[in-house]
Amino acid sequence: MKRQRRNLYQSARLIAVLCFVSFLGLHTSGIAQQTSVQITGVVLDSGDKQPVPGASIIVKGTTNGTITGPDGSFSLSAPSTSTLIVTFIGYKSQEVQVAGRTHLNIELDDELMQLSDVVVMYAFGLPRIVKVRKIPKPEGRPRVVKCSKV
Repeated sequence: MKRQRRNLYQSARLIAVLCFVSFLGLHTSGIAQQTSVQITGVVLDSGDKQPVPGASIIVKGTTNGTITGPDGSFSLSAPSTSTLIVTFIGYKSQEVQVAGRTHLNIELDDELMQLSDVVVMYAFGLPRIVKVRKIPKPEGRPRVVKCSKV
């Protein structure tokens, strides 16, 4: 009887120690994760330094993100060692290391693409390939061009 009670006591003690160690491990892993800081900044066009409204800013590896306001500014809570991914249509995506900073000035470069062929859909859904050529800028009033002349 004493032996069973001692084994039960040792088992309970072992379970208590394991629970404490696992709790301590979870607590310290939370500390090991960086504390979140409030990051503010502005996203600008690298060419003319104008703000880029509506640019998407996401913390890499998460779903945490935001978009820039009309003046290109943003505010986001993220770990101090995280990486931000900044994207916008017509610009190259950019990854920015936060590195403990709380204010970021991000400049996006234009992503120029050149088209060689355009597929135009017309009557009955039949495609027609049209070569793209440089069209001179019209002087005076703009003119209307019929689809058959394209």
